[in-house]
Amino acid sequence: EEDRIGSLPPTPNSEEAKQAIKTVIEAAQRAKIAAGLYISDPSEVAAGLAQGFTVFVLSIDYKLLGATLRSATGRMREQIR
Repeated sequence: EEDRIGSLPPTPNSEEAKQAIKTVIEAAQRAKIAAGLYISDPSEVAAGLAQGFTVFVLSIDYKLLGATLRSATGRMREQIR
């Protein structure tokens, strides 16, 4: 049976991932292009800047969906009471 553990991608904080990120940022800097990072919270910007990222995409879709569902559920409950 094939060993699938070795084929899994590295975890974000593994040395392999950190080196890959560094390689990409250095390549972007040499090419004079932006290096972007997908973040889930604005507090992650400082760490990204320290790594050399220059563009940030804030993932808020799940937060918006959650807020919408909470609001809809609240309106539904008001009608049931």
